[in-house]
Amino acid sequence: MKKEYSNPVYKVPWLLKDKKPTDYFASWLCVEKDKEVTLSLRVQLKDKKNLPKELVIAYDKTLCEISTKQGKGTENEKADPAKNTHYAKITIDKDDDYKLEDEVKIKVIKDINTAQTIKVLCDDKEAGFLKLYPNIVKKLNVVCVKVNASIRNKNENTGIIKGKSNLEIYLLESLIKINISEEITLKITLNSDKTPNTDLRLPTVTDGTSINMSGNIRGTKFSDYMDSKLKQKFPMPDGSGKYDKYLRLYFFKEKAFIVDKGNNVPIARIGTPIGGERGFMFDGISDIDVAHEAMHAIALGHAFGKNENINATTPYLYEYMRTENVMDYANLDHKEKYATWKWQWDKLRNSKLLTE
Repeated sequence: MKKEYSNPVYKVPWLLKDKKPTDYFASWLCVEKDKEVTLSLRVQLKDKKNLPKELVIAYDKTLCEISTKQGKGTENEKADPAKNTHYAKITIDKDDDYKLEDEVKIKVIKDINTAQTIKVLCDDKEAGFLKLYPNIVKKLNVVCVKVNASIRNKNENTGIIKGKSNLEIYLLESLIKINISEEITLKITLNSDKTPNTDLRLPTVTDGTSINMSGNIRGTKFSDYMDSKLKQKFPMPDGSGKYDKYLRLYFFKEKAFIVDKGNNVPIARIGTPIGGERGFMFDGISDIDVAHEAMHAIALGHAFGKNENINATTPYLYEYMRTENVMDYANLDHKEKYATWKWQWDKLRNSKLLTE
């Protein structure tokens, strides 16, 4: 991971850990063309008694515009016409470790097709880096399906849609924008001939009170069954379904469970399989859960696990509930989940559901 995502790994020779130079990993930033973002900086100085003369951000003026709290203009930038390089000054404090809140504003002014590097220079020596991720916007169509279902006699429920705004925010971190967003109702309590549909009352898919997501309906997986019902209601002339190329999020009012080692384990949501392009939400779902399951459905596995869980889908794993990642369960420990990582952007943006 060090080699793949820092490339190269930078060393800080004077900042030691276990008597070895500390590895420095550049942060990644994905910014849409003509959009401005604000960043905070953490600065560590080698010797506060001998402060540097100059601390600047060096950047290609044809790529982006950068300003700091010291302002923007000739008095705070020095131009290098031969290299199209500008230098924006950063505040130098007397502390050896300090944070500059909202210090830097970056506006990307062109499309980026390959990763770019912005450098921080301390007295003309490299002292920090920021990686700019390719910023071509990808588009995703999403359909949110309110399912009208019945797992008991004369008891119908319709799901409630939640979490759309959260999903939009988290997808935007990797510059994926929701292009078309539809909300529809899918009534599966009746067959096409208007006779009652009792499929969800079969013992293979319910215990009488909840839906068994591990179960089946006459040999068909529940998730495949729901896709077939959606396709039946919204057919296309070529035999496909209107929403075949959409991310399909089904919302149920019912509770659900999976069977694990013979035990019924209650669940509020499931995105199955990973990359399966559909997610299922049940009673008890939260807004953040919707984004989590939607990203399962697009491409992502969990952010946590053990060495034996590492594979092509989840190439990097961390300890359970220890990260801020949307694909962790840190919220169960009352910690905020707000981030996706660069390698996850790669996987999300490679989904066949996306267009440009």
